[in-house]
Amino acid sequence: MANTKHQAFDWAQLLIPTAIFIGVILRFWGAAGRPIDGDEGLILSVASGSIGHVLATAAHDVHPPLFHLLTSLSLALFGVNRLALRLISIMAGIGVVSLAPALARRLKINPVVTTFVITTAPFLVYVSQDARMYSLLMLLALGSYLALMDAWDKPTEWQRWIVWGVSGLLLVLTHHLGWVILASEGVATLLFARKSLAKLYHWLGAVGIILVGYWPVYLTTIHQFVGRLGEQATGAGLGERATSFIGAAYRTFAGRTFLSLSPHNIIDLARTNPLYFVAFLGTLAVPVVLFVLGAQWLYRRDNRTAWIWATLAVIPIIVAAGVGSIAIQASRYLSFLAPVVLSLVAVGLVAVYPRWWGKLLAIIFAGTVVAGLWTQIAVHDRAPGMNTYAAALRTSVQSNDIVVVRGSFGGGESTALAFEAKQAGFALPTVVDMFGDYSVGNLATLRAVAPATVVDQLLLDHSRVWFFDDTYEPTPLLGLDHADSVTTQSLGVDKEQQPLTLYRVTK
Repeated sequence: MANTKHQAFDWAQLLIPTAIFIGVILRFWGAAGRPIDGDEGLILSVASGSIGHVLATAAHDVHPPLFHLLTSLSLALFGVNRLALRLISIMAGIGVVSLAPALARRLKINPVVTTFVITTAPFLVYVSQDARMYSLLMLLALGSYLALMDAWDKPTEWQRWIVWGVSGLLLVLTHHLGWVILASEGVATLLFARKSLAKLYHWLGAVGIILVGYWPVYLTTIHQFVGRLGEQATGAGLGERATSFIGAAYRTFAGRTFLSLSPHNIIDLARTNPLYFVAFLGTLAVPVVLFVLGAQWLYRRDNRTAWIWATLAVIPIIVAAGVGSIAIQASRYLSFLAPVVLSLVAVGLVAVYPRWWGKLLAIIFAGTVVAGLWTQIAVHDRAPGMNTYAAALRTSVQSNDIVVVRGSFGGGESTALAFEAKQAGFALPTVVDMFGDYSVGNLATLRAVAPATVVDQLLLDHSRVWFFDDTYEPTPLLGLDHADSVTTQSLGVDKEQQPLTLYRVTK
């Protein structure tokens, strides 16, 4: 009788698709329900129109046009609605989840745990449901990393370099930080894969794809760079930058569970609610410990791979630390590093799980993920926003009233308000957007105009002025004429845990 060998069932063949399927559900869940905000309103304003309109309008913003063009296609195919507006980000987020097993294989780590950690990461779910280009940037950065390493493996196969070149072109057409990512890949190639440049013309051909493909937007990019650097807070202090980087790390690990905490009220929390404070420390410390243990494990097992990924991460971090406008928004601008960071958390989980304390860390980490997802789905997705402003105006605005808003650049706030009002079947009166005339470089001029000045001027021709400020300035109407009467209406807190206040001003 012939011997029959029974092969053990490969659970990865079942669990990895399951994890990806869960990722798809999480990224679509609630995406059509949350009101759009001012940043998303800007994307809607740019993407609603012809290709010519998209390109011309995007040129006045601070980002390349690829995300706007893709969103315009989504709106044309599926109509102007919240889901269509966010669809490109959602699909990019699903793409990141789908690439998680490939990332795990490249790092030679457990693909199942890595995929589940990346799939369920609350921060990645949030980014995937935000109609901004950061989910797409994350996908293209990860794809560029993997394509480059494939080219390193078989440098004589020019097709692999072409794939890297195309991914690099899409990357820089999505966000200007793509150039920093490509620079870090170039440094990593020179340090760790010089032999891969033996067929130098293959690499030059791939670089040529990036440079030639980007040619139509070079002049626009130069204008955006010069204007944006001139108007940003490049002088942000060391403490502010450090706090922002710590916040970015926390968001990557734990999502938005303790979004409203700052260094000052963390101390108050420890005094007033010790149990809540301990929960916060757990969501902060445990993922950091797992990340450090995972990085150590990878370095001990394969220090070359560890140095490669460290190089790819450190260069963008150094650039971000050096430019204050990037540093103070590190959670957004460095989000493309999240998949690799989370993969090292997965390594840490696998490494320590056999120990009793490792199981305890795994339980706390799982609780952190659940808390982050719950906060996202049950709290932030249901938080009041532009829809609440629209509802309040619907019941109060009269015929000779006018609305003034201040928030996102380029008319994002007024576009979002008009969209949410239309969703509620309400036609807004005239809306004055104080940053509606934004064009890269003129931000200081727009900020110099006090809302009180605008309101007082409008009261000459209107019975009442309704005003709200999404820049979260504590006293936005300071300096109003003493004869004006101001009534405030509190509408709760938004998804950023910031108060929504609607002001009514009359003579």
